Amino acid sequence: MFYPYIIDCDGKTVAISEKQLKTDAPMMYNYLFQKKEELGKRDYFNKSSKLWYELWNPRKKEHFLAKKFVFAEINMFNDFALVEECFYTDSACGAELIETYSKYYTYLLLFLNSDVATYIYKKISVPKANGYSIYKNAFLKEMPIILEDETQLEKFDDMTQSEFNSYLRDILQISDDENSIIKATLEAYREG
Repeated sequence: MFYPYIIDCDGKTVAISEKQLKTDAPMMYNYLFQKKEELGKRDYFNKSSKLWYELWNPRKKEHFLAKKFVFAEINMFNDFALVEECFYTDSACGAELIETYSKYYTYLLLFLNSDVATYIYKKISVPKANGYSIYKNAFLKEMPIILEDETQLEKFDDMTQSEFNSYLRDILQISDDENSIIKATLEAYREG
């Protein structure tokens, strides 16, 4: 992956110098230099103050380094993953929690991947062909989330997804009929 940026002393994501690119990544520099004329054909880019080898929208580097949920932009089911190390995401496929909620990562991972959350998400997202849905932060903001009391969060550390699904159905008091509808709907998507 090519990401020619650093975090400067002011905490801003800035492009590395051409000299540094040439010194630190000579093969990448040579490749890009061979494409410089082609890269120069980006009129919108040439009107900007960006260096010829920069990305149009590089995102802030600290977001790649932060703990976050990542997910595919188009998927059949909720399949969120939690990463705690450097991981590139664009704005559509990564979500960080604000500090106030950072203790909820494990709980929210189970919640977001639950059958109930998948069923609800399919109702609020844009449907795509063959039962797929679009996964974007704009839709996630519409997702109703029930937070557990923070003094109880430890019990979710070793809980399996199946155990959490049962737990969530119990606290939401989902009836057998409602549970059958959820299961049947998700099974229909699986069968395509």
